[in-house]
Amino acid sequence: MALTSSARTSRTLVVVCSCILAILVVAALSLGRAVLIPVALATMLTFVLAPFVSRLQRTGLGRVPAVLIVTTTALLIVAGFGAVVVKQAHSLATELPGYRDNIRHKLTALRGENGGFWADVENAWNELHDAVFGAADRSDSRENTMTVQVKPSGTAQIEAVAGPVVEFLAYVALVVFLVGFMLVKREDLRNRVIRLLDHGHVTETTHALDDASQRVSRFLLMQVMINTGFGLSIGLGLFAIGVPHAFLWGLLTGGLRFLPYVGTPVAAALLLLVSVAVFPNWTQPVLVGVLFAGLEVLTANVLEPLLFGHSTGLSPVALLVAAVFWAWLWGPIGLLLSTPLTVCLVVMGQYVSGLELFTVMLGDEPPLDPPIRFYQRLLARDPDEALDLVEEEARSKPPEQIYDELLLPALVLANRDREYAALPPEDARDLFRELRRIIEDVPTQKCTAAEGGEGPDGNGRGTRDRAATGESGHAGVVLGCPAEDDADELILEMLRQLIEPCEVRLEILSAETLAAEVLERVGEEEPAVVCIATLPPNGLSNVRYLCKRLRAHFPELKIMVIRLGRIENAEKTRQRLLAAGADVVTTSLLETRSQLLPLVQAAALSRPRTAKKTSPATTQH
Repeated sequence: MALTSSARTSRTLVVVCSCILAILVVAALSLGRAVLIPVALATMLTFVLAPFVSRLQRTGLGRVPAVLIVTTTALLIVAGFGAVVVKQAHSLATELPGYRDNIRHKLTALRGENGGFWADVENAWNELHDAVFGAADRSDSRENTMTVQVKPSGTAQIEAVAGPVVEFLAYVALVVFLVGFMLVKREDLRNRVIRLLDHGHVTETTHALDDASQRVSRFLLMQVMINTGFGLSIGLGLFAIGVPHAFLWGLLTGGLRFLPYVGTPVAAALLLLVSVAVFPNWTQPVLVGVLFAGLEVLTANVLEPLLFGHSTGLSPVALLVAAVFWAWLWGPIGLLLSTPLTVCLVVMGQYVSGLELFTVMLGDEPPLDPPIRFYQRLLARDPDEALDLVEEEARSKPPEQIYDELLLPALVLANRDREYAALPPEDARDLFRELRRIIEDVPTQKCTAAEGGEGPDGNGRGTRDRAATGESGHAGVVLGCPAEDDADELILEMLRQLIEPCEVRLEILSAETLAAEVLERVGEEEPAVVCIATLPPNGLSNVRYLCKRLRAHFPELKIMVIRLGRIENAEKTRQRLLAAGADVVTTSLLETRSQLLPLVQAAALSRPRTAKKTSPATTQH
């Protein structure tokens, strides 16, 4: 009991320390935003520009000249776009007063002659305001409000204008300097990061850095390509419709798409408002809406899945949570950097011990393996979803693989939990009952000639050879014996689904059948093979006892033991079973089928020449 209490105390301390550490990290990110944001921006731009620097270096150019050419070209492109934007924005500002009458006319048309819906909304708002604040307050606020304008001095005007401009230019200069430094010294920085995170694991740290850099670089390059193409298409479409300053709106739309979740709705609203303000009728706004919606659907559902694929390794929920978190922490810049930063966290979780939480919570890999998901759905008494998972697996792999890769692992988990009292007996019975129903619904596949074995004349008919097939139409009879309980019966049920398409009949005895009754049935049925199924950790002694009894009474009988699941000292266990009288020991159902069918075929071909054995029932004690 003291050990349990100590373990709980240790777990509580770990949780408390983890929470305190997370709070400290978030506080440090918030307080250090003035330094961390330029560094993060520079790192992201370094990922974008590094491939171009490497290409120039491969042509024989030095590192520093390549960095200067790439950074200067990028600055000129950004400056050129910025100059065009400023020019068109100034032109738009001078034209906006001319759109005032058009906007007023459309609002009047929407209101109608008597005000219509919008007038009702305005009246309802006024009534609510009067009920809360009083009508006199609203009327007095309109009649008695005085606006006092104080004209700032010349120095104050210069400071108000020049201050933000100088601050912005200094910010840009800092980012550009950091980008150039990181491009020139990227190997040195990489080595320092490896030294910092190494802790004796150079291989893992190197793989983590390479993985993160490849994912982030690919994501950013693809995003630049897609958003540039989107903005260019919007600009050309707006120009064809007749929207003024189409280049400006296309550039702003492409830029806004870099902001996850927020950029696209803002861009759509911006385009619709501009089209409504510019044109006197509703035809052009509708065309603008159709253009944006069509391009967005094509980009989001065709181009982005095709080009991105799983390059980021993030789940959709993780992208949304990351966008909210980084936007809250660093504002719009945080929203822009949310995906690259989260990718780095996921990669760290894959390679750094203790940070697996990020990979599990943020990664796009399935949180549970299919067998565990299947078993969990059975535990939750949701057989419909469990069957849906089986059908999903059947669409991507051959049906016979479903037994070994999905159903059997779930059966092993259930048997283990039952053995260790984690699964109550009544729940285990219900689970096995549902599993039996699902086994019957798994699609079967007809045996091929290779699975059935080659006939003696080489014609590929195998177990379906007419000389080997009995009157019942089956090549032979296999007797299935569960070693201990109903879990072993389910193994044989799965085996029956696999071998019956090969025209082999499997008769399954009950788990309650005694050894003497098994001997009697063998004497009556004269099966080609006796299959004894068992799951670890128990049942081995029963299997060995039954093998010895069968071998003593039927020296020529073929005995196969199916021992599934993880087995400690597997080779030692196999040797003990062979010494007890087993002919073959298998560890999977597909292996069992491949070993069983030739034995059945051989027994069927030799049966006419074999004398029938007498039942050992009279010799049993």
